[in-house]
Amino acid sequence: TLSLQKLRSLTNSDDVPADKKPSLTSTSRGCLMVIARMGNFVPLYDAETCYNEILKDLESFTMPVELISSAVGALVTLTKRLLEDSETEMYDECEAWATRLLSHCEQTIESCFSSVAKRGLITR
Repeated sequence: TLSLQKLRSLTNSDDVPADKKPSLTSTSRGCLMVIARMGNFVPLYDAETCYNEILKDLESFTMPVELISSAVGALVTLTKRLLEDSETEMYDECEAWATRLLSHCEQTIESCFSSVAKRGLITR
C-alpha cells in the first residue's frame, strides 16, 4: 500500500514531467495487479488500509481511467481477504461497493448532463 501511496503522490505532483506520468501509471497498474493476485497474503491491517484507499480513489474519481479495471480486481481480492470466513459475505460486500460506485457514477453523469443541458449545449 505504501508503494501505491507514493505512486499516487508522484502521479499527482506538478514536479514530475508529463512524459514520465505514463510510466507511473503503468507501474501503478502493475502494483494493483500484484495486489489482485497476492492480496490473500497481505496482513489484515494493510489489506484494510489498501481497500479503503482504492475505494476512496474510485469514489472521488481520482483513479486514472487506465487503472480502474486493475483497481476493481484488487478490491475484489482485498474484500475476499477481509471477509475470508464467509463466501456469502464477500460476495455481498463486493456487490455493495460495486453498486455504490455505479450509483455514484450515474449521479455524477446525470448532474453533468443536466448542467450541459441547462446551458443549451445539448437537448434532453
